[in-house]
Amino acid sequence: IEDVQALWQTNEESLKAIRDAHPHLTDQHGAHYTAVFAKLCKARVKEILAGRETSPPVSATSSTSHANGARIDKSVLAIGAPKRIRDREHLKYVSSQPCLICGRQPCQAHHLTFAQPRARGLKTSDEWVVPLCNLHHRELHDRGDERAYWEGMDIDATGCARELWQGHRANFEND
Repeated sequence: IEDVQALWQTNEESLKAIRDAHPHLTDQHGAHYTAVFAKLCKARVKEILAGRETSPPVSATSSTSHANGARIDKSVLAIGAPKRIRDREHLKYVSSQPCLICGRQPCQAHHLTFAQPRARGLKTSDEWVVPLCNLHHRELHDRGDERAYWEGMDIDATGCARELWQGHRANFEND
């Protein structure tokens, strides 16, 4: 109980500042995330007082599987992580398209690094890929700042990726 209370007291000012600065941070039921945290702390204290010691909940940053091997769908958590869709057929489809910049072929499917939040060792979802010839793909990676690269080319890469994803999905459903 002391640990839970210390956690709350240590972070109380920060939680108030977050609540005041970001009132829009709410879950699907309209509860602010700081209120959700407070509710979890109170529930944990009640569990301890009732003598029902339970194992701590699996955090959103921990492994993606339980001890029994079942996968956790992080997209449905209160603070969900975006799903990273893997679709080899879509990558082949994008690679068959002409380069977004010069129109040359063959192309490679380039994952837009800024389309989803970064994750350790994970590329963005396959829905966020665009076709680039080898020359422009190398140039983009050498440049480093991907957003600036696309702005300099005056290309809406996320819009193109979205159109390719929807177009491929439409073609796939019609087959």
